[in-house]
This record gives sequence, structure tokens and C-alpha cells, in this order.
Amino acid sequence: MTAPAKRRGRPPGRGTAAAADHPAFQRFWDAYPTRPHNPRAAASAIFGKLATGGVEPERMIAGAAAYAAYIREQGIDPQWVAHASTWLNRRGWDDALRHAAAAAPPAAPPAAAPAGDEPMPPVHAQTRANGLPAVARANLGIDLSPIQISTWIDQLDFQIDRDRDRAVITAKTRHAADFVRGRWETHLQRVLRVSHIDWAVG
Repeated sequence: MTAPAKRRGRPPGRGTAAAADHPAFQRFWDAYPTRPHNPRAAASAIFGKLATGGVEPERMIAGAAAYAAYIREQGIDPQWVAHASTWLNRRGWDDALRHAAAAAPPAAPPAAAPAGDEPMPPVHAQTRANGLPAVARANLGIDLSPIQISTWIDQLDFQIDRDRDRAVITAKTRHAADFVRGRWETHLQRVLRVSHIDWAVG
């Protein structure tokens, strides 16, 4: 009696498991705005292809965060959020970052020359519209990219109390506060020259 033929299985490694995410993809996925039915695997594949093809992962992540902020500010229904894969394919981070840069608060004008022979105020006395000293913002450029500064730091409000050696930083959302605090609080303490930062949302 002839033994039954063995069923052929799919050769191992051919579509049986999803390809591994790019190391930076999870941060992109966390920053991207939520929408129903947003296939993660497709977005991961495109993100990895773009990253290995020369697109800076941090730029895509910053763009995703800027896009999410825009969605929140405009009150757009999640169903109208672009699929992450579509957004990546059309380089949506470029538009999102341009919009974020255009919406950033402008720098405060330089202080006018005082009358008489009084000396000009020191550089650290000049502040931006969000309360961040101009020299502190410039010093952040040592560690942060211009994209990171315009997308995250320029969206915060700063109140600095030199007498109490502390600052209060207010973010528009809890996500933004937690993101900046987790990544750059030490940098902010250094450039603001304070030993403690209180974080608020409002």
C-alpha cells in the first residue's frame, strides 16, 4: 500500500512573518495621529524603505507629530486622517513641517536703544514671544536640530523665576509635555540655567 503523499507546506521565511520594524518606526507610529483602520505593517514597510533610502527618520517623526498637532488644533475627525502609508508615500512630513514652522511664534523684536548713555540690555534679556530667552534657544541648537526646535520647543510657553531657580514650561498637550520632558529636560535646564522645571498643560 502506497503511503499518502506528504502535504507541501509553505517554505519557511516566505511571507510567514512580518518584516522587522525599522528601529525608529515605533516612535513615528506613536507620534502619528490616530485613525480607524490604519494598517501598521504597510506604514512600517514604507518607513523602513524611506529611512534606508536616505530620508532622516527624525524628520518623518517630527512631521508626524506636527501633523498630529494640526489635526488636534483643527478638530478634524479621525476618519479623515490620512493613512500613514499614504502620508509617507506622498512625503507628508514636508507639508506638516512647513505648516508648523509658519505657525511658530515669531521672535520678539530686538530691544530699542535706550536714551542717553545707558548701556544696551544684555543678550539674555531678549526673549521670544513664548518667553524663551533668545540665547537659550540658540544654545539648544547645539543638541537639537532646527526641525526639533521649531516642531517642539517653539510650541511651548516659558516662565522663568530666577529667584527660585526654577522654570514653568507649559505645553499644549500632555503628549507634547511628556515627549519634551523625556527627551530634553536636561538640555532645557542647562540652557535656561535653572535647577528645576515644572511642567504644565494648557
